[in-house]
Amino acid sequence: MKKIVLFAAMALLLSPLCASAATTDTAIITLTIPAILNIELNGAAQTVAPAAATLTEMLAGKMTAIDGGQITVDANQTWSLSVNASIATFTGTGDNAKVVDTLEVKVAPGGTYIALNADGTTAVQVLGPAVAAETAGTHNILYQFISGFGDLPGTYVATLTYTIST
Repeated sequence: MKKIVLFAAMALLLSPLCASAATTDTAIITLTIPAILNIELNGAAQTVAPAAATLTEMLAGKMTAIDGGQITVDANQTWSLSVNASIATFTGTGDNAKVVDTLEVKVAPGGTYIALNADGTTAVQVLGPAVAAETAGTHNILYQFISGFGDLPGTYVATLTYTIST
């Protein structure tokens, strides 16, 4: 009888260990969000060819508010936008000694006209230095071209590079 009681007691003691099942468990999930900086010139921004300067613009010394199309910025961090030309002087059929700093760039909303650097290849900041990620989106590009009666007739061509950075 002692053996039966001992066996029954052991069975009762061991039964929770054998019959228990987990009802909860945990999982660790790790998500990585990369730094995103992306720009894209949209449509008309890739090739800007405004109408020829008018007499009024020549008398004023500049062509103003030249529609440069749009640039789209995608960013999840603060950013700035800069622009530079590929060379220091314009190419084309006009006065090829005309320096690119006679071209001014404005990115709106929020920007002001900024002249390109005289050497052409040094970038100038047109938005920033720390534009909030929430202001990413589509922005309008405007140009002003400083020109007067000292400039020879013809075309003036410059290749511009826009760069987004943190």
